[in-house]
Amino acid sequence: MKHIFITILIFCFGIHPSVNAQNKSLSNTFLKEHFRHLEPITYTNAISTGLEKEFRSIFNNDTLWNNQSEAMLILTKVDKEHIYNELGKLNQRFVDKGLLRKSCFLPKEKLDLILKDPFSGWADFYKKYGKGYYSFSKPIFIRDNSICIFFFNFDCGVLCAKGELSVYKKSGNKWVKWFILNEFVS
Repeated sequence: MKHIFITILIFCFGIHPSVNAQNKSLSNTFLKEHFRHLEPITYTNAISTGLEKEFRSIFNNDTLWNNQSEAMLILTKVDKEHIYNELGKLNQRFVDKGLLRKSCFLPKEKLDLILKDPFSGWADFYKKYGKGYYSFSKPIFIRDNSICIFFFNFDCGVLCAKGELSVYKKSGNKWVKWFILNEFVS
């Protein structure tokens, strides 16, 4: 009886193994499709700390839009609750070493050691890994997995980086960038 109760609790709180496996599979499919045209790349398994607060301020609005396009997304209460829940997991490491074929996975701990001294660290990084590395969030899926919110960052030096928080829409079997919520270049 105790076993059945625990199984029901696990299923009700969304940590059922098949649900987690399905979400991971969906995330992996999205990431492979997103980075397919860029491979090979160097990537790590963590994003910059502090982004959660910035992203939460963006999702405080009920309507997401980009002033350079007419696209907009009106968030429901359920959408916002799910997004906030997922934002709380931004720094959980979810990327598998072999996720992107032909690419180089660089664990965050190793990357931190290489870049401990930013100037000499980047010189060493360029020699061994190339022009820079990507870090990215776990994709956040809403509306029956038909919309995806995704952040990626490309670091290429002490004062060299670009990043983008975008909304994607499922079109057939492909993900299409719908609009950009926030972007930066330095």
